Amino acid sequence: MPEEAIIVQKIFELYAAGRGLKGIANELNHNGYRTKIGNTFSTTAIKEILPNPFYNGKVN
Repeated sequence: MPEEAIIVQKIFELYAAGRGLKGIANELNHNGYRTKIGNTFSTTAIKEILPNPFYNGKVN
């Protein structure tokens, strides 16, 4: 799912740039990105993605 990979990469880029959970969620939603099930992003969704070992490179 290339679009999912783009979204996850964007989340980590924004986080590395110092953006908070709310700021990341707001930017994704403003740019029309949606979760896998079509919802807008919440701070909870971002908070669950960041420590996920599948997304943060701890799982190959």
